[in-house]
Amino acid sequence: DPTHARAYYGRGVSYAQQGRLGLAIADLTRAIELEPDFAPAYRNRGLAALHQRQLEQALSDFHEMIRLEPHAPGGYYFRGRAHQQHGELEAALADYTTAIERDTYFGAAYGARAGLLRQGGYFEDAIADYTRQIELQDEPAWAYRQRGLTHAQQGDLDAAIDDYTQAIVLAPADAAAYANRADARLAK
Repeated sequence: DPTHARAYYGRGVSYAQQGRLGLAIADLTRAIELEPDFAPAYRNRGLAALHQRQLEQALSDFHEMIRLEPHAPGGYYFRGRAHQQHGELEAALADYTTAIERDTYFGAAYGARAGLLRQGGYFEDAIADYTRQIELQDEPAWAYRQRGLTHAQQGDLDAAIDDYTQAIVLAPADAAAYANRADARLAK
């Protein structure tokens, strides 16, 4: 039905899952034209734009998503990702923090914020966020490895080795965790 926003939305999501991002953006745009307050269409169009490095479009879509759903954490998280890709790290940090304030169980937001904190040299805060992500069981192997990298940057190689070992236990195929652990052992 050419007048049904949800049909365009569904096909747009399907195109995005297939990696056909141009077609996805076109269908999601049509869904938005037909139903301007449909937040999921903005989210998915923003994600497709983000994957195509159309950062201004992505930021605009995530901003609109936040306008429509100001209490939901997703818009802030995704806008934070767009800000981060755009090099606007303070804005990204603020958005990740807001996402966490909206949902204290949003593990991916803790991981994203931790990466920025580590990059800024706020190692203890980064470790706390990676620890929370691990507690939430959201990508724990990745979070252990990232926390290990943070410990290594601080010079705490024993803690780094422990975290890399946990990452290996959880994800035995993670070659980077083995390499990180070997590097830490050699540095001791």
